[in-house]
Amino acid sequence: MTEFCRHLSNAFVINNNGSNFTTGPCCYFADNDIVSDLTTLPALQEKWKSSDLQTNCRICLDQEEQKQTSYRQAGFSIMDDSLKLQMLTIAVTKQCNLACTSCGSHSSSFWHDEDVRNGIASGPFIDRKGVNADLKLIEWFDSLDTTNLKYIKFGGGEPLMNNTHRKILELIPNPQDIIVQYTSNYTLFPTAKTLAQWDRFKLVKWIGSIDGVGKHFEYLRWPGQFNIIEQNITRGIQECPSNVMFGIEHTLNPFNVYYYDKIKQWFDNTMATNRFGDTSDFNIHPCWGDIGIEKTPPLLRESIKQKYGENHPISIMLDQYPYTEHTSAIKWVEKLDKWRNLQWDTTFNDIAKYFNSH
Repeated sequence: MTEFCRHLSNAFVINNNGSNFTTGPCCYFADNDIVSDLTTLPALQEKWKSSDLQTNCRICLDQEEQKQTSYRQAGFSIMDDSLKLQMLTIAVTKQCNLACTSCGSHSSSFWHDEDVRNGIASGPFIDRKGVNADLKLIEWFDSLDTTNLKYIKFGGGEPLMNNTHRKILELIPNPQDIIVQYTSNYTLFPTAKTLAQWDRFKLVKWIGSIDGVGKHFEYLRWPGQFNIIEQNITRGIQECPSNVMFGIEHTLNPFNVYYYDKIKQWFDNTMATNRFGDTSDFNIHPCWGDIGIEKTPPLLRESIKQKYGENHPISIMLDQYPYTEHTSAIKWVEKLDKWRNLQWDTTFNDIAKYFNSH
């Protein structure tokens, strides 16, 4: 299947759920599977290859129809056609120190604690540090032929909250040939041992999920503090090895999409390059779920297009996700406001009127 997508033949996504794993060829593939034994992955890979790709790969195909570079297309620049394992995406744990507005207890132990505190759930997060599944994950990784491995992406939860990522990196015999990427939240600074380990690899991309500047960040990535984010980025640029590059994943939702110019200006002024002049990544993605981008009200869409222009990437993304409704998004943030003593319409005061006028 390398002629269609090399992720189907050369890649795996592994999400450590604490007592089992969610797996697939990539993070956008619709038909993922939950397993307790990672040795079953080769059989699942054959299943994914023969599945309905027009359905399972819909996100990439839709992007390509809009003349955007899809994850499927990007895979051809990372992986060759040798049918060997070349790319791994590993969510090492559900342990996390944030309860982001766009997330939930399915991906964050802190979110689960919030659900418990507010009577939505009970009991401890199942194996919140992923200890039992860590042993399976590391044992499985140690059994792999990593000779052709080129790219490893670590996520979570927050991957820097434990040492699972380091245990995996220790098992790689040829670090000088491999690119490592972290999707982090920049609330934690890597340990000295982690930095020393990073120095051995071909390239390390430390990418942060940042959905706004100042009070916008602190609302959407609650209870993160934006000054801590800035401190860690500044320190990272000064102290990280020369092979470490930086970047952000900016997820667009109905509440932050109008403010794209603010985060882009902050990014350009703060972390456009590392100290050696290597360009940082700035990636934008649509938000799904409770505050999905499709819930952006029509009049707000018009205002955004007037602000940025019809052909701006932000305007194009809004066109890709037509308006459905926004009542559910307001109900969601109003519930969170009661829990957290916040006010969404004060935080995003420039756009609150658009949610009340339609």
